[in-house]
Amino acid sequence: RRAHGTRTGRSEDDRCRGVRCVFSHVVAELAAEGTSNVSNVQLISRGYERFIDKLQDLGADFQIEG
Repeated sequence: RRAHGTRTGRSEDDRCRGVRCVFSHVVAELAAEGTSNVSNVQLISRGYERFIDKLQDLGADFQIEG
C-alpha cells in the first residue's frame, strides 16, 4: 500500500483543511487498494508528533512530495 502526501498539489477531494479531516483521509486511503494522493498532510505533522514515522513503523509506504 502506498500513499503520497502532497503539500501544494490538489487531490480529488481537497475539502480537508483540518487536522482531524486530513488524518481520517490518510487512514482511509491507507486501507484502500492502490496508490492514493492526499493533500494538506503538513497539517498532520503539526498536530500529531512523528505521525509519518509511526505509519512507517506499522508498514505503510508513505511519501511526502512537494
